Amino acid sequence: MGNFHGGANTICPYYIKEAEKSITCESTIEGAANMLRFMTRELKEEYQHDFCECFCYRGCPVAQLMEERFKEEKHDNRRRRTIRWKD
Repeated sequence: MGNFHGGANTICPYYIKEAEKSITCESTIEGAANMLRFMTRELKEEYQHDFCECFCYRGCPVAQLMEERFKEEKHDNRRRRTIRWKD
């Protein structure tokens, strides 16, 4: 049952893989992944269509967390760079 279409159509940069009723995405925890498990394949495909496969992926709660994480890392890196320059 590994004939899924979502990966080929996915735009979201946090997507990793999918199974019949699940989507696996990057996690805010290093070395981990988030798995969204759906009750039916149809619900999973609807979610993929609404978020993963379009530029509306930022509406996805997982993508929102990842975006926030990268903003924080970018801010921390700037602050570290600033501190280095002051030395």
